[in-house]
Amino acid sequence: TGKTETMLALNARQQFDRLLVVVPTDALREQIAVKFETFGVLKSQACLDTSADYPVVTRLAHIPSSIAEVNQIFDTANVIVTTMHIAGRADPQVQEHMAARAAALFIDEAHHIGARTWSEFRSLFVDRKPPIPIVQFTATPFREDGRRVDGEFIYTYPLKKAQEEGYFKPIRFEAVFGLDRPDADLAIAEKLGAVLAEDLAAGLNHLAMARCSTIERAKLLH
Repeated sequence: TGKTETMLALNARQQFDRLLVVVPTDALREQIAVKFETFGVLKSQACLDTSADYPVVTRLAHIPSSIAEVNQIFDTANVIVTTMHIAGRADPQVQEHMAARAAALFIDEAHHIGARTWSEFRSLFVDRKPPIPIVQFTATPFREDGRRVDGEFIYTYPLKKAQEEGYFKPIRFEAVFGLDRPDADLAIAEKLGAVLAEDLAAGLNHLAMARCSTIERAKLLH
């Protein structure tokens, strides 16, 4: 959806002294940190000059234990990328100092903001005097509790436009039949294997994925 590239462009445009980026998972922390280190596609698409300096990026993967450690982290980086699991479990005075040191806060996957840990951590930045930019990014306008994400909507990409621009393709329905759940699982797997083999033989670079309701269910199918 271009959320990460928008983060990179905004940071490059505003040149925040210290930007704190909060994401929900370790995988996203690494993915977004790499993007900030390389400017993503901004240089290759001529959005930035090829000589533009790259920011110094820190991956905060542990809970800071003191204000002194927060200072050390923020003194040596332009962009600090962490997870709410890390930031939200720090001591209150450490969290407050992180908020005091940041020049801006980016929250990725902001539909999580309904969770208590997320909302309490963000409130430390909301109460800053003078206020600092707090920008929330999400591909869905609804929080996990079903309520709309708060704040001013700067840009939205409606489903209608995504359909018009070809991001949604027709679904090809393939019917299967099973007498019980294990039998149905096997029928689905066999049908999926056959369809994938046909696609690959046709030169299509396709993958097969199974979406499961629980980790235990995924392990069982695997």
